[in-house]
Amino acid sequence: MEPPTIQTKRLEIRALTVDDAELFYAYRSLPEVYRFQQWMPESAAEVVQFLTKMHLHGFDAADTWFQLGLFLKSHDELIGDMGLHFLAPDNEQVEISFTISPAHQRRGYAQEAATAVMVHLFQRMNKHRIIALVDPNNNDSISLLEKLGLRKEGHFRKSIRIRGVWEDDLLYAVLREEWQP
Repeated sequence: MEPPTIQTKRLEIRALTVDDAELFYAYRSLPEVYRFQQWMPESAAEVVQFLTKMHLHGFDAADTWFQLGLFLKSHDELIGDMGLHFLAPDNEQVEISFTISPAHQRRGYAQEAATAVMVHLFQRMNKHRIIALVDPNNNDSISLLEKLGLRKEGHFRKSIRIRGVWEDDLLYAVLREEWQP
């Protein structure tokens, strides 16, 4: 399946390519960005490898991640990304994540992008459930998940190791039949 290109009022959401690796790495390697994330790319070359592998698997392949870039329509600037983890074994559930470059945070871009991607996942791809895992200290992301209609389903104690430290994780989720865009 080809990855979608999704248009919103201010954004074009499309597959990241190796041409985007430098810009992706530039904001993803900032401490304030990777602080709450498990994956911290060590170099733009690592990002190129990640994106190349992602395109080999393709979009909507079970047990794979796919990164969509969030580009400002006004001047085609990469300002963030959304990760989609297509969950095995049935591939009817998707884990979402979102990252916005600090220079573009607090302007509603994450909510705009996440809403549009969720519409695509539920209405066009007929996915059953969308989940998100979040650090309990990431209040901004928790607030956004709740605005998007996801509910807290679990708090996992020291369930994920991030840079050598065991961290807690919260699970948020919403079903297709209960979600209201």
